[in-house]
Amino acid sequence: MKKILKWTGIIILIIIVISVVFGFLGLKETSTLKISTVNFNNLPDGTYKGSYENYRWTNSLTVTIENHRITAITPIVTQSGREKLVTELSQRIIDEQISKVDAISGATASSNAFLKSIEDALSHATK
Repeated sequence: MKKILKWTGIIILIIIVISVVFGFLGLKETSTLKISTVNFNNLPDGTYKGSYENYRWTNSLTVTIENHRITAITPIVTQSGREKLVTELSQRIIDEQISKVDAISGATASSNAFLKSIEDALSHATK
């Protein structure tokens, strides 16, 4: 019985360590991303797909442009539990009509990952 408890404890500890390590992979890089501002006057109408991938900070979305304005941001893949953040950032971008808005306090990496996927979508519109 003691051996079973010992091995169960070891397995649980290993799972916790792996979870913590995975949780921090890509954090520094994503937290310090530089987000570029895009000039909407040069953007043709259309729907453009963008993404950013870095371990758990992965986003995929579409951005719809009409009359040189962002009219919709539709998430395809977002981080689990970050739906509210995505909704808030999307609304700010649509309201302010700027691709680089302030990050959500306490969620810099998640905000940057989402904003970088917006930048990626808009870069496809200018090609």
